[in-house]
Amino acid sequence: MGYTRYAKLCPETSRNQREVDVQEAYGRAVDAILERDVDLVIHSGDVFDSVRPATHVIIGFLKQTFRITRQDIPYLVAAGNHETPRLRSTTAALEYANLVNAISAHGFEVVYEPIEVDGATVGVTLVPHGAVFGTGAVTPARDADVNILVTHGMVPGLEARQHEMGEANLQAGMLEGGFDYIALGHYHEFHEHKPNAFYAGATERFGFGEVGSKPGFAIVEFDGGSLKSVEHVEIEARPMIDLEKIRARDMDAAELSEAVRDRTSGVDLDGAIVRLRAYDVRRGVA
Repeated sequence: MGYTRYAKLCPETSRNQREVDVQEAYGRAVDAILERDVDLVIHSGDVFDSVRPATHVIIGFLKQTFRITRQDIPYLVAAGNHETPRLRSTTAALEYANLVNAISAHGFEVVYEPIEVDGATVGVTLVPHGAVFGTGAVTPARDADVNILVTHGMVPGLEARQHEMGEANLQAGMLEGGFDYIALGHYHEFHEHKPNAFYAGATERFGFGEVGSKPGFAIVEFDGGSLKSVEHVEIEARPMIDLEKIRARDMDAAELSEAVRDRTSGVDLDGAIVRLRAYDVRRGVA
């Protein structure tokens, strides 16, 4: 949340439209979560787009998250690379999560939280971005009935279309500790790394490299102490369209305009984020 792109403002709020889109998508995710009989909610990082999000962005997150925690549903989050301070002395925005009784691991240490669910103990080990670099193998708690690892970074062997400055590469040893489930964050698409390790994906698209992605979250179900199923739940997001590019080397202005009309003809552009690239446009052609 707090992600801003392009110059369009929301007419109702006068805020950046993409910032509003991302906040509303999180609200729709909360709607979908509350429609299901979930026992706990896990967020695996990058709640915020920056270390110091605006006050209204933090408040928006707290209001939506409180809709979950006020139902006595535990909410746990491990910080991602976007919101993790570079200095230990800097206050992390995720610290405010405790105001709505959400549990956050936002610093440079591994956090373990046992959660009681219908007489069973679910042990949740949170490895935030700040703790990844100094953490090797992580072992599950012996006294928990179900053990879940939550962390943020790129798993070995995953080929992403784009990378970010400061992202963490997760060590293979961290992911082989015998956990019943590993909730991964950072990669924005729903993806199975191993039968018990999944990226839930993002609730919105954050660039044209994700134009084909399906925003949503994951529902994880256990049968006793065993993983039963992992289901991707799609949520509505603003359409994103990447039109076929135009080679304009030999085009004059009229021909380029006609090519633009050809590319957009019959395409539903209403409310969508659209990219149409024209290459080799000659000087003076507009």
